[in-house]
Parts: sequence; C-alpha cells; structure tokens
Amino acid sequence: MKKLYTTLLACAAAVAPLFAQETATPEADITIPGTLNIVMVTDTVAQDQPSTLLINYTSPTTCTFTLPNLTVESVGNLGDITLKEVSMTQADGITSFAGSETGMLLYDNAIDADAQVTGTINANHQANFVIDVTWVLNRGSKYEQRVPIAVTFAGEAQYNESGLTGITLHQVDTPYFNLQGRQVANPGQGIFIHNGRTIRL
Repeated sequence: MKKLYTTLLACAAAVAPLFAQETATPEADITIPGTLNIVMVTDTVAQDQPSTLLINYTSPTTCTFTLPNLTVESVGNLGDITLKEVSMTQADGITSFAGSETGMLLYDNAIDADAQVTGTINANHQANFVIDVTWVLNRGSKYEQRVPIAVTFAGEAQYNESGLTGITLHQVDTPYFNLQGRQVANPGQGIFIHNGRTIRL
C-alpha cells in the first residue's frame, strides 16, 4: 500500500511541472515563520523544514489560514493549503484556531484533498499548529481511498500592525446606573455611571 502512494506521488510529480507557477507570498495580518514536520501514512517526508504560515482576519472571530507552497522534498511544491472561515477564540492570553476545508485541489489539480487545522498562539507569540491533510483518491466512488498527511508546525507569530485596521471595534452603549448600582432608564440631573465612566448630567 505504501508503495502505491509513493507511485501516485511520483506520477503527480511528473505531471505537475507542466503546470507549475511561482506564486508570491501575500501580505498577512499575522506571519509565522517556523518549521514543519510532515508524516505521510507512516513515513516522515519532511523534518524541521523551514516554512511560514499566514493568517488574515476576515472578522473579529474568523480568519483565513494559509500554509503557502507546501513542499515535499521527494515530490515538489504541492501548492497552498488554504482554509477559510477558521474560527478564532481567546482565553487567558491564548488565541485558539480551528477549521476545516473539503475538496481542495493541490498539485495543479492533480490531488483532491481535505484539511483540518487546530492550533494556538500564546501571549509570548509562540505558535503551534496541527494541519491534518487527507489526500482523497477516487472521491465518492466505491474505490475511494484516503491517505493521511500529518503536518505539525511551530514558530513565532509576527503581527502586521497595518493588518489590524481591518477590524472595527464597536462601542456598546450601556445603560445609565446610579451610584448605588441601580439601572436608571431616564436619568435626570446627577452623577451616573455610563459606558464604564462616571459622568455628571
């Protein structure tokens, strides 16, 4: 079985240069240079390989996650692993990411794949991600086979300050409270707490 997967990769490698295009790395809100390890089925095909992850905010709670130009030494550039609408949550100074994408076409459309990403960036900007890619052969047929490709990544996040301009924080207009902490529907003259500040009307 392992020989079959190696043969399939070799066939894809033979065809891909015919369609290969060099792509520029786009600017990102978060750029994470680091290293990755790749295990295909049970074989380690890359170890401590330099790479970069890119994260672009799409809303305050979602982002697009990209591992550009995923390269396997024996095969070449498989292309970009891009997952859209990846959720972001924060707790205790740690940002957590989780998302999935199905039907990605890699290696100039020679590989049909699904991917799932989970990971964190801590308060010290240390990033750790697991990207589980599944190469799907003969999707939807009775001969469908799935080849697991496990990618682990570690690096240090670098934040693009200009990228933060795309996120707008909205001030919530809170009710008025008196000095006893009771909500006041129609405040008259006096001292009140409003939007976290003490004000005099």
